[in-house]
Amino acid sequence: MNILFVTNNLYPHLNANSEIAYKLAAVLKENHNCNVTILGYSDKERNNNDNPYHVDEYEMKAIGLGRRIMARRENRAIKFIRLLLHPAALMYVLFPSKNSQYLLKKHYCKAIKKVVHRRNIHCLVCFKNPNDTIAGAIEANLSAPIIAYELDPWENEEGQIDEMVREQQYFLEKNCAAIISTMLLYKTYFESGSRIPPERVSRAEFPNIIEQKMTNASLFTDNMIHCVFTGQLYDDIRNPKFTIDLFSKLGKEGIVLDIFGNDNGCLKNITLPENVIYHGEVMSEDATAYIMSSDVVVNIGNTLMNQMPSKILTYISTGKPILNIIKDKECPTLKYVNKYPLAISVLESDSVTEAIVNEVGDFCRQSRGKAVEFNTIKKMYHEATPEYVGNSLFEVIMRIK
Repeated sequence: MNILFVTNNLYPHLNANSEIAYKLAAVLKENHNCNVTILGYSDKERNNNDNPYHVDEYEMKAIGLGRRIMARRENRAIKFIRLLLHPAALMYVLFPSKNSQYLLKKHYCKAIKKVVHRRNIHCLVCFKNPNDTIAGAIEANLSAPIIAYELDPWENEEGQIDEMVREQQYFLEKNCAAIISTMLLYKTYFESGSRIPPERVSRAEFPNIIEQKMTNASLFTDNMIHCVFTGQLYDDIRNPKFTIDLFSKLGKEGIVLDIFGNDNGCLKNITLPENVIYHGEVMSEDATAYIMSSDVVVNIGNTLMNQMPSKILTYISTGKPILNIIKDKECPTLKYVNKYPLAISVLESDSVTEAIVNEVGDFCRQSRGKAVEFNTIKKMYHEATPEYVGNSLFEVIMRIK
């Protein structure tokens, strides 16, 4: 069977969603003898080495600029240059509410048609975000069925969904043969007034429970206690201010916070203490190497309760001690962290108290060098392994085929 996965970032510059696409593609290829092609783009240079997932790729070469014009936190000079170079950007600026969902739809549609024609595709799996993956597949008007794999909620930053977005959601989903959502989204899926028949919707965990191999040499050699955060930071849904304030009070105890990933501009007005180091964006494999060299991994929860950082399962899979900083008592990460034997959860407050500093400091010192065996982790979180999720996806594909 020939299957097309439609996502955004291609290897090696993967984000959380596109990395899931690669993991599931590898399972379908190995366990079910499927020919999987991953369609996406990259706005950075890609080397010519084969990716470790050993699946075919199709890169939309002209998409990089189109994607980067959507960045909202760039200076005016850069935005103006991109307006001159890319007419679609002008439409985005003039009519953001109309175009933000589907700025790249035409690009996806054109690329999907090419791949389907060349490779005799039997089924498409479109990973959201962006919504354009699904919209482009529908506009291509192909005979192959479409599965919408929804990893992010439709709601806006305030956790609400307006009528225009609700209609956009319904239009896209009613044209899909099946929908796969995360466990968290599935819980609230029909509470938001969805008109999609329940039998067309399946749920799946993030497939991030994979055994991680330790490297021979640590990337940190200064004998400090290194706590590592990897991922995206935002002013609104994942602001790091409390976390930075907390670690500023742990510096004298030899505890360091290393931040890897895109800060989306939210660190530009924050003076970092000496023991908080922002390393910028790195490739996913490098991020994993730093995680495995860390003493403690740090998760910063979201303000939105219908969205969970998939990295919490990645952190769990490492067996490392986990410092889970949450913004709400109902944080969805607690479902996973509370049963993990080597973790502490800290609720953000208006100020960092001495009690919190002592609690986190003790945890970092006492947990250093400890680990949970992977076999224990795999038994506890078996539904979040790529094999389990990939096999479930294959069942959905066979059902709609």
